[in-house]
Amino acid sequence: MEAVIGTPALVVHHSRFLVLVYFHACILAERCVSWARLAVAENRHGGRLESNMNLRCFGWMTAALLVCGEVARADDVLNARVMLRPIGRPGQWMGLDLYDRASGRLITPVRFAANGAMFADRLMLERNEKDGLVIQTVRFQDLRGKLGSGLGLGDHDWAAVQLNGDDPFPRVDFSLTITSFTSNEWERAQGGPCPFHFLTVQLPEAEVWHQRGWLMATPKSDPFVLQKDVAFGGGSVAGEFSRNWSYVCALGGSPVPVIGLWAPSAKRYVGFEFQGTRMSDNTERDVCTAY
Repeated sequence: MEAVIGTPALVVHHSRFLVLVYFHACILAERCVSWARLAVAENRHGGRLESNMNLRCFGWMTAALLVCGEVARADDVLNARVMLRPIGRPGQWMGLDLYDRASGRLITPVRFAANGAMFADRLMLERNEKDGLVIQTVRFQDLRGKLGSGLGLGDHDWAAVQLNGDDPFPRVDFSLTITSFTSNEWERAQGGPCPFHFLTVQLPEAEVWHQRGWLMATPKSDPFVLQKDVAFGGGSVAGEFSRNWSYVCALGGSPVPVIGLWAPSAKRYVGFEFQGTRMSDNTERDVCTAY
């Protein structure tokens, strides 16, 4: 189950990129440099596009270096609250996993695309200090489309996830250039109708997705909303290209610039939050979201 981000004009016939959140959040664009916050909440008490985003994590406690019984690896980046673990190997980095330091639990996988359709050639770990604040960055350099995916990217595209001190909300920055895109090949590689997408986070137990400030039921809690509404293609919130996708909305027209997944029964929320982007460079305006 997923949520997505992208540009409206590119949703059906043009290059699209999504930030998928399992459920999904997606971003669609021909050229994208952006930032936002990935909001991961846990309530223990009950053309060219430039932008950035941050990963948020709420309610976590400090913990030791052990994660799921494993000692932190050399390429792990961590603070007192969360840990980022790069996934893949040299020449094929697929993204990273985000862990809660307190419990050692995997909070969410973050991938460049579903089904391994996108990867990075190089991984770089950076550590700097500014005004006494330690800034750690996992940088994925030279993003590529998988052979047979129908996706062509620029020569120097990148994505970076940053931890600022002990802030539990990682920030995500990226620069993406789509030089070519063949929808038939992309959908064949994805196993069916699917917009181009970039950046995915997963929360399989999500009961609702959070889009434009609204909460809508996922098929897990109510299959009618996406899969059975008789208004499909004319008034339904389902995407016109697939019952497995919601409609696509530009963040520039969203009262609340967030795409997220919420599992109330598990007291967990995962999402991408662009409020900081909106209040600074406003590069989120052409980015779209969908489930």
